[in-house]
Amino acid sequence: MFNELSRKQRRGASSLIAKELVSKGLEVLGSPNIGFEKNASGAPICLSEGFFCSYAHSHEFIIACVANIRVGIDIEFHKSKRNWQGIAAVLWPEQKLDMMEFYRRWCITEAWSKFTYIGLNAASWKIQIEESTIYSKDSPVTEYCVWQNEEYTVAVVCPPIPLADKQNVISAIEAKIIASLGAKQEIN
Repeated sequence: MFNELSRKQRRGASSLIAKELVSKGLEVLGSPNIGFEKNASGAPICLSEGFFCSYAHSHEFIIACVANIRVGIDIEFHKSKRNWQGIAAVLWPEQKLDMMEFYRRWCITEAWSKFTYIGLNAASWKIQIEESTIYSKDSPVTEYCVWQNEEYTVAVVCPPIPLADKQNVISAIEAKIIASLGAKQEIN
């Protein structure tokens, strides 16, 4: 049903659902729900002091992240009609990418652009993506995690954090993503 709506209607519905997800996240973290506003690049800025949020939507999924550290998140549905080879050739001409690597890079870049509040621009596509770290001359070093299955890719970008904390964060996010993707599988 959601996919039967127009693109504009889906965007509006996704924004409302994302706001609700952010509200629930703030509630779980014990913060008063003051809400959020968007900056000039469209990134959500959490109005609860000391908290940060990010959200994304693709196809029938909406994903949100609320934390006490700055975060950026993205999700992409692997669209069969998308000319990912052509896009990859323009954005990363020096590399030969398969579809999974294309979506991995795309999601990391979008999540990074939300994390930095820069938005997608020419500089976004020039970030250096290493094993779990992103380097850019325009921003501090950041880290990322990616989850993929044959239909979706999810990326989360955050500042470097101690390994023990990172494992807890990754486990919590991974559990939520797996539960969400698993719920979708059960519905079909």
